[in-house]
Amino acid sequence: MSDNHTMGKPLLISAGQLVDGRGGAPVADAGVLVDATGMISWAGPMAQVPRLPGECQRVALPGTLLPGFIDTHVHFAVPGGGLHVGKLLLQAPPVRVLQIAASMRATVEAGVTTVRDLGFLGPNLAMMATTGATPAPRLLNAIAMLSPTGGHADYPHPAGVDLASRFQLLDLTTSVADGPDEVTKHTRQLMLDGAQVIKVAATGGVSTPADGPDDVGFSVAELSAVVQTAATRGRNVAAHAIGTQGIANAVEAGVHSIEHGSGLTPAIAERMAGQGTFLVPTLTVLNETADPALMGQHAYQTARR
Repeated sequence: MSDNHTMGKPLLISAGQLVDGRGGAPVADAGVLVDATGMISWAGPMAQVPRLPGECQRVALPGTLLPGFIDTHVHFAVPGGGLHVGKLLLQAPPVRVLQIAASMRATVEAGVTTVRDLGFLGPNLAMMATTGATPAPRLLNAIAMLSPTGGHADYPHPAGVDLASRFQLLDLTTSVADGPDEVTKHTRQLMLDGAQVIKVAATGGVSTPADGPDDVGFSVAELSAVVQTAATRGRNVAAHAIGTQGIANAVEAGVHSIEHGSGLTPAIAERMAGQGTFLVPTLTVLNETADPALMGQHAYQTARR
């Protein structure tokens, strides 16, 4: 419920129509009743509203009432549109903080009330969403994408320039590890830092110059170590997986969701369905005409394939 709802008092919200999310036609002149604990106790046409207690608050809204949306794959800390990662690193930290706050606010104002941020949003930046510093959706934060050396979240330093200080200044978080023992340690560290979901790179990706979407990232043994370690704290594991072999490895290791999944085959999909592994698909890669000069020729050409 909204933070504006006074806990301890029921709340009746009325609007021109209601879409309840169950597939039926919109209900005209409808309302939602929220009880004193913040739970929805009734929804339907206002003509059928139950008897209300005297202390019930009432709010009349224009437009349509509908359930909050859930976006299971966002990256608040990295650029959308055409901004190149290199230009991101050159931005002043206060400007970047305000940009992230604006993205959080725009997301919740669009009706998205819960998100999973799957990489790079450090715990300090995440506090904007969890402390009320800006209007924001509920946040399940992975903090970093756990990647093997040379993998999708291991960015090479151009001309030997060490960008670690810029990453730290902007609270852009990465985690690079190799082998079951090392990925176990990094998973534990991410959970210590507050990660509510663990993100792993099971394949390469579009935007990194050292690998491609079909390249295998972590091995089955490494992925299994992450899954087993995350389970000790009740954390789910989301796998960035584009190519077929990387998807198969992640499913075999028991991850909870496949992110992107472009190379998914019917056989792998059947196994996923059998063990309850979710697919978070990428339905569009470029939703606008991207500028190769901004995003880089390598990433631009890879994304277009």
